[in-house]
Amino acid sequence: MPFLHLPERGVNQYYCTNPTWHYSTSLSTAPIPGVLDPSKPTLFLIHCGGSSSAAQQRQFHDERFKSTFNMIAMDASFHGWTTGLQREGKYTVEEVATNFWMAIHKLYAPQRIKVSLLAEGHFGANCASWMAVS
Repeated sequence: MPFLHLPERGVNQYYCTNPTWHYSTSLSTAPIPGVLDPSKPTLFLIHCGGSSSAAQQRQFHDERFKSTFNMIAMDASFHGWTTGLQREGKYTVEEVATNFWMAIHKLYAPQRIKVSLLAEGHFGANCASWMAVS
């Protein structure tokens, strides 16, 4: 827990959600979405290039964030616990953003959530920009 297998992308996408934040190394690929409160806005937290979703642990533990937002964070390919891709050819922000959107859609499409993006660093900001225009 919690990994989401994206076979069309060749990725096991690591993710975490509130109300509890777990940075787990378990390799289960069964989707275990957090319970999203439909009355709260949802933030998707994107880490910087040299980091992982572990960088957002303070937001996940902050009562002001926890009481106000649903939060989702994922490890980008080649960061943290996300696995599956091989570094062949170019590794682009567009590929990472596509993986993020596909994982969010797979986990939460039935709930029809609206997502706001909160990014850190150049990598996170570029990824969020790509997601916003996609």
